[in-house]
Amino acid sequence: MDFAKNPAGGFIGSISIPGQRLKGLPLTKIDLDGRTITFGARSDQLMIATISPDNASMTGDFSSSAFTGAFVLTRAGGPQVASAPRSAAIGKELEGRWTGVLDVDGGLHLVLTLANQAASLVNVDEGGVTIPLTVTADGPQVTLTTTTIDGRFAGTLRATGTELAGTFTQGALSAPLTFRRQP
Repeated sequence: MDFAKNPAGGFIGSISIPGQRLKGLPLTKIDLDGRTITFGARSDQLMIATISPDNASMTGDFSSSAFTGAFVLTRAGGPQVASAPRSAAIGKELEGRWTGVLDVDGGLHLVLTLANQAASLVNVDEGGVTIPLTVTADGPQVTLTTTTIDGRFAGTLRATGTELAGTFTQGALSAPLTFRRQP
């Protein structure tokens, strides 16, 4: 878990869990109220802790819909917040908001946002977890990669420019996925 102040005076952070092959997942919520901090990478899985008076540790509870557990985090050095990856420039035909449903676990609803030199994937069904992406485009062939979850999407932009169809791969999982451009 890493926290740092951003230039605007707020906070940024990321979480890595090597046992789950999760690296540098951005925290989407960080609220500090006195010595109480609330944070999480998902809106449905929050951690609430009290920071020790010497700022060397925090003790609190992690809550999800199925589980609540106590945790202790101890400071182990300076912040190493994972920064969002930068992609090469992409064409206007890819820029925008796209949606798709990955056919796993009953269907995961995804929102893909592609902008020039920045991209992200939001898993709507898993608390809005946001995964930063790197985009590579070669004509209609598009590859989206992430080191956060060690995942990859390889697809083709249809001639109509309204669909990006391909395959999502993460570890042993491989599933078809089609994104549709949103107005």
